[in-house]
Amino acid sequence: MHELLIKLGSLTDVQDFVRAASQQHFSIEAISGEDRIDAKSFMGLFSLDLREPIHITVDGDESEVAHFCRAISPLLLRS
Repeated sequence: MHELLIKLGSLTDVQDFVRAASQQHFSIEAISGEDRIDAKSFMGLFSLDLREPIHITVDGDESEVAHFCRAISPLLLRS
């Protein structure tokens, strides 16, 4: 499992993230406080406090995660 930290500062950021996440065949979860949701879900992401950075867990192999990180690179704070 890989952990990432992202910032979704706008509606476009959420759309771009969900689009990239939805193209992956592995599990991606968003964690904010006590909440853990499917990061491929628009509604799920909008239920989180988007003013704060969001922790992401990714269950893919190294090459898959590297590809995903490139796709979301403008949103990454830390990988």
